[in-house]
Amino acid sequence: MFLFSVPEKLGLDWKFDVIHCETQEPLQLSSSQLIVLCVMGIIVATVILGTLVDILCSPEELEQNNLKATFLQAVRAFSFPANARRLSEYTCPHEPLGFTHGIIFIVFYWVSISNTFMYVNYDVTSNFLEAFKVAQAIFYEIVLNRVLPLQALFFVSGLMTTYKWLKSPEQSLNIGKFLLKRYWRFTPAYAFILALMIITPTWGSGPSWYSHMTPVYNNCKNRWWYNLLYINNYMDSDKVCLDHTWVLAVDAQLHLMAVFILIPLKMRPRIGLFVNLVLATASLVSVALTNVYYDLPPNEALAFLHIKDRYFYAEHSYYRVYSHVAVYCCGVFVAYFVNKHPDLKISKKWNWALWSVTLAGCSCALCVVHVWKRGVMPSPMLAALYVTVSKAALAALLSWIAVACMTGHARGLRDVLSWRPFSFLARLFFIAYVMHVPIINMVMSYKREHFFITDLELFYVVLNHVSGTLIVSYILYVFLEAPFQSLVGVLRRRCKIRTVTSEFRDKPLPEKRSGWKDSSEKSHC
Repeated sequence: MFLFSVPEKLGLDWKFDVIHCETQEPLQLSSSQLIVLCVMGIIVATVILGTLVDILCSPEELEQNNLKATFLQAVRAFSFPANARRLSEYTCPHEPLGFTHGIIFIVFYWVSISNTFMYVNYDVTSNFLEAFKVAQAIFYEIVLNRVLPLQALFFVSGLMTTYKWLKSPEQSLNIGKFLLKRYWRFTPAYAFILALMIITPTWGSGPSWYSHMTPVYNNCKNRWWYNLLYINNYMDSDKVCLDHTWVLAVDAQLHLMAVFILIPLKMRPRIGLFVNLVLATASLVSVALTNVYYDLPPNEALAFLHIKDRYFYAEHSYYRVYSHVAVYCCGVFVAYFVNKHPDLKISKKWNWALWSVTLAGCSCALCVVHVWKRGVMPSPMLAALYVTVSKAALAALLSWIAVACMTGHARGLRDVLSWRPFSFLARLFFIAYVMHVPIINMVMSYKREHFFITDLELFYVVLNHVSGTLIVSYILYVFLEAPFQSLVGVLRRRCKIRTVTSEFRDKPLPEKRSGWKDSSEKSHC
């Protein structure tokens, strides 16, 4: 009542609308929240049971070829110590790709800084206008250009998928297995994180909790299945559950598109390379035409301050899969090129020239927006040219880094990017990327006091967000992502055992029983 009486006492004709008023009430859970909590309880109980099986059961008991051993192996897949060891003892099966771990970590930290600016709750800042002055510095303009580094993920995805396929002994691509493996790799943990968003109202409260967390809760409760089908990048931005997960949807769609490139690439390389070139060219052309048609700014940092304008830019630009096909196809081509020329020799002169050209081109793509942010906006044609050229510049730099690291022309850089902790952190990237924005939202919505934005304060906030996200990601990885990957290994071993057993049933036993025993042991391994 005091809020409404102030304008009356001052003689002001003001009206206030109170959107939400919080009172201390007993916690009441909806049916969907109860289901989520029950599932969480079942997972925790399974992890405890799997840990006990891992500790109490002997290796001989688990390695037997019977149904009981298979069941124990499936339960043991949820063992906390076993999955923690699996994460810490991880080594890259393809050493030439070890440098990608460093790239993934750099992208994650870059995007974390950008999203701290993007999703920070400015209602709890004491110097709202000062934040815009901080963002005018060229360093923050580069950092806020988050779409450019995110495309590095699509390049790495195309590179790793193609390189592993070309190195595999298989001659024909099993499309069902290829798609199902990728879906099973990420979706169980992804589904659980979406379920966590449904119980966000029970996690806390604060001055901005209702206004910031309720839309997340409603969108995830009503439209979670768009995310699990990986089509959420074609929804309206204000209705999607966790709008930053458009990256996952685009990557899944690019993985599906890769089928049309990988099938001919091994059997008929010229046809595969031609398809790859056509898709890359069509992507760049479509991006330029879209930019001109909708009169879009050159990048997201210049996409106006209003949230609806930013949504419009996203929905007609980087949310769409065609906007990132060219970078993905560059990764495919580099994988084929390095596989074809693993011992490529380049003179020092050409080596330095390639580094200079690619670094200069990518630096210009990042820094040229500084001129436009001062108020001189480019024409639609110039903006479209920048969008296409900046993608080409980034793809050129990433391609040369990949070629140099994989062929031994940048051993120092390769050793730095292949640092073992990076491989550890890269495995946590999927969960960390999904979780870092909800953590930013929750921390900011929970604040009871204002904070002053400065360079040092922002660095400290980002460091806290990254550290907290990695800790949460480690727990979720061990509880969710690693167990479901282990289950695949258990099922694969069981299927191989059944296949070998049926083959021996159909064939007459060899004269020496010891020979049968050796074959059986070999098939079990």
